[in-house]
Amino acid sequence: MLPRERWLWWEQLWSDVCALRVRFRLAVRSRWWEDRVRVEALAALAAWLEGYDSGEWHDPPGKLALLYDVERVAALLRDGGEPFHPDRDRLASRDS
Repeated sequence: MLPRERWLWWEQLWSDVCALRVRFRLAVRSRWWEDRVRVEALAALAAWLEGYDSGEWHDPPGKLALLYDVERVAALLRDGGEPFHPDRDRLASRDS
């Protein structure tokens, strides 16, 4: 991935994580971006949800499966330090 593409992906993921945190009350922890499993889980959840939110997918059982899997993703996110605060953590993410 080219640096510009990577930056755009990162910006979208940051935005998605902020939205997921509010929408599903996910206990995202500060510095989540330093853990590959957390990054992958959040990116996958955001992509999965986008399929339904955009209207691309019309599969009620699949949407229910997504909602059940939110709990499994939430379990991956619970451990760690301080809670994620987008404004404060944005500066820290640039230093990483």
